[in-house]
Amino acid sequence: MAMGNCFKILLIDDDDEDHLIVKDLVSKVRWTKFHLDRVATFEEGLEAIRRNEHDVYLLDYRLGKRDGLELVLEASSSGCEPAIIMLTGLDEIGLDLRAMQAGVADYLVKDDLRTDILERSIHYAVVRKNTENSLRRARDELEARVEERTADLRRAYDDMEAKVHERTVKLAMANQALEAEVKKRRKIEEALRLDEMRLKALWEVSRMNQAPDEEIARFILDKQIEITGSMFGALRITEEDENALTIYSSTEGAGDPLGFPYVQEEFWSHFGQMPLVINDFAAFGHPVVADGAPARAMYVPVLDSGRVAGVVMLAGKKSDYDESNARQVSLLLEGMWWFVQRQRSNKALREAERSLRLMADSLPVLISYIDRSQYYRFANRAYEHLFGMASDRIVGLKVRELLGPRVFEITRPHIEMALNGREVRFELEGMFPAGERFLSVYYIPNLDDSGEVAGFFALTHDLTERKRDEVKAQRLRDELAHITRVATMGEISSSLAHELGQPLTAIMSNAQAARRFLERAEPDVEEVKLALEDIVDDCRRAGNVIKRLRSILKKEPFQKATLEINDLVEETVKLLANSALKNNIGVRICLCDGLPPISGDRIQLQQVLINLILNGFDAMASIDRGSRLMTIRTSYDSDKITVEVTDAGPGIDPDQMSRIFEPFVTTKMEGMGMGLPISRHILEAHSGRLWARRNSDCGMTFSFSLPVEEN
Repeated sequence: MAMGNCFKILLIDDDDEDHLIVKDLVSKVRWTKFHLDRVATFEEGLEAIRRNEHDVYLLDYRLGKRDGLELVLEASSSGCEPAIIMLTGLDEIGLDLRAMQAGVADYLVKDDLRTDILERSIHYAVVRKNTENSLRRARDELEARVEERTADLRRAYDDMEAKVHERTVKLAMANQALEAEVKKRRKIEEALRLDEMRLKALWEVSRMNQAPDEEIARFILDKQIEITGSMFGALRITEEDENALTIYSSTEGAGDPLGFPYVQEEFWSHFGQMPLVINDFAAFGHPVVADGAPARAMYVPVLDSGRVAGVVMLAGKKSDYDESNARQVSLLLEGMWWFVQRQRSNKALREAERSLRLMADSLPVLISYIDRSQYYRFANRAYEHLFGMASDRIVGLKVRELLGPRVFEITRPHIEMALNGREVRFELEGMFPAGERFLSVYYIPNLDDSGEVAGFFALTHDLTERKRDEVKAQRLRDELAHITRVATMGEISSSLAHELGQPLTAIMSNAQAARRFLERAEPDVEEVKLALEDIVDDCRRAGNVIKRLRSILKKEPFQKATLEINDLVEETVKLLANSALKNNIGVRICLCDGLPPISGDRIQLQQVLINLILNGFDAMASIDRGSRLMTIRTSYDSDKITVEVTDAGPGIDPDQMSRIFEPFVTTKMEGMGMGLPISRHILEAHSGRLWARRNSDCGMTFSFSLPVEEN
């Protein structure tokens, strides 16, 4: 039983999660110490109740194949009447009434369970059980005393003939004592009747879930008038909001309540957190009320967590308005008000849920909540378009059932990460009832009060149309890049002609030499073989030149491959060598040794180099021939390779530096203004970047960087 100021509580529940919830709630109680024990089966619970070692028993309605009501009835049949509070996850109409009829002290729904509710319910159960025990002891004492008095009367009757006078005196005394006991018993019975009325009133208030505040307030006032036997009552709610109201009520024949002095403003101002009993209105400056009108009144505050939320005034002719009555009224008011506040909270919660649902349904984003067992517990209306079913049908399905095996296998690793407490972002492409879709998904874990992951929120954006637009834009950019490459062919045509001319001339010379060797009287076969080998090599050289030309002009999709940046620079410089010679431009190459490979599209990166080198050639066309020098450098810094193309031209006007990478912005008379924007786009597609700076002496330096290839 109670240990000092600590109450012993036994939880009879086979659900470990419920045990943790109750344990957490009990640990948060500040003003009362509780010691919580637990058993998990029907039989253990019945045995523990029979031992009667605890003050309060928290009993789950579901215990395996049996229920809590069976346990209460079986314990009661064994003569046990402990303080039991029923816990259930069902808000079933009538279940609470059956529980109360079976002897349960209180009935709590798990979803509404809070620390203050549990603490109040435990105190109420203990107080009720103590009251019942006190009444039972009083009844037993009364019966014993009646039996004792009856025995006295019997003995007095036996002695009546011998001691008539003495017997008469004793009989009179016995009659007086009996009258006192009967009066006392009637008082106890009246107290029990009032307790029953109070409990019934509390139960009726708890059932007024949908009633408006005014109806509930009037019910509370009428019950107080009935229980206290008053003639008149008033209830004033002092909350500072739109719900503030004053209710009046009176019994039949009590007259107009507004004509009595106790409803005037000065009386309302006298109440505080303690009840106030007025037996003399003259003390407040009012004359004695007329005959037939209520002569006494008491004001009892309605307390809400220590705050005065209102006041009840009761008036009548009764002379037994005292502090004890006021305390009883105050306790009943506190219980009834607690039910009212709980109903308000539930109503506000329903309104909030409805508003959130409307908000979620109005968004073009798929929003859902998935519990730890991977069941959908919420899905907004956007799911209907993607999956072709109402959102309320999605609730209760498992993720695998809704997504299908193929898509689920893609999302399963991300779900596992979310259930391990990590926020997850990923993109998903798959086939859905609405067709093939490209989705961006964001998982946000939801932690319970103990810090465990209870589930996660899923936010999904349908990016299908955006991706289609991006594909179209990429196709247009590729077309423009191809056009730009074709446009550069005029610049490099002389170099290509020179490169083709050398192997073709060599082929002609070797073919003529081979013919002369064969025309000799004794053909020199070895020399002919050597000439033919030279012809094959020269043909291969010419083929490579043509292959490079075709690769530049050919329209191919983006293809990544492992590249050596130094080789690409040397090949591009060689390709543009004739243009440099024609414009009297010297090209200096400073290549860093030992560069790691990069990953990229060879043709696109070569196009970037061609654009930058030719831009430099054009920039130096207006300066003195002896100063025309271009420097191309490569360098390496931890995780990226940088290429710099430096010219000695006049440079770019500082006012135009911020716009040189914009489309159709050019400093050349015949330029299109697309070379640099296309180059920047190509490098960004390779996870690189392109930038420019004015040199300290003259000219410009265009630089670009590319990440090294990952192992």
